[in-house]
Amino acid sequence: GLAVLAGLVACKDPPSAPAATATPIPTSASVAKNVRIIDLGVVGAAAAIAKNGQFAGWVGGASINPHAAYWHGAILTDLGTVGGGVYSFATDVNSRGQVVGWGETAEERRVAILWNDGVPTILPAVSGGWYNAAFTIDGNGDIVGASGEGNAVNYIPKAVMWRDGQGFELGSVPPKGTRVKL
Repeated sequence: GLAVLAGLVACKDPPSAPAATATPIPTSASVAKNVRIIDLGVVGAAAAIAKNGQFAGWVGGASINPHAAYWHGAILTDLGTVGGGVYSFATDVNSRGQVVGWGETAEERRVAILWNDGVPTILPAVSGGWYNAAFTIDGNGDIVGASGEGNAVNYIPKAVMWRDGQGFELGSVPPKGTRVKL
C-alpha cells in the first residue's frame, strides 16, 4: 500500500527508498509492520510513485508558486513552468521516469504537460481545450486526463487520452499501432 501526504510518503517495503531520513512508525493493531515515513525534505507534495521508487509532485508553498517536481532517489528536480506561466503540478510518473501534469501559461491557458528527462512538452489541446490537464501515464507512455472549453472556474471537461503525441476524446481512441492522419 501507499499513502502520500504533503511531502511525506508512507509505503510498505518501498522498492528503492530515497536516501533521506526514515522515521519508523510505531507498530499497533492499526498500523502495518515494516512501514516507514520518508521525509522528502521540501515544502510541497508528492502525488505519485512509480514501482521503482521515483516520485512526482510539486514544490513550493505560501510564498513560492508551486512547480512540478520529480524525485529519483535523493535527487530532486524542479521541472519548472511552461509558456511563461508561474506554476505547474506533476500528477504522475511511470517507471521510465516520464512525468505528466499541468501548468498555466502567461495567457492563463491551462496546458497538459509531459516531461521526458526534465524537458517539457505541451500536449495538444483536444476538445477545443482552453483547459487541459494530464493526470496519469502508464508504462507505455499512454496518458489520460481532461480537456475542455472555458476556464478553470467555468469549463466542461471531457475525458481524453494522449498516445504518441496525439490527443483523443475517450471513446474515439484508435487501437494501439493504428496510423492516424491529421
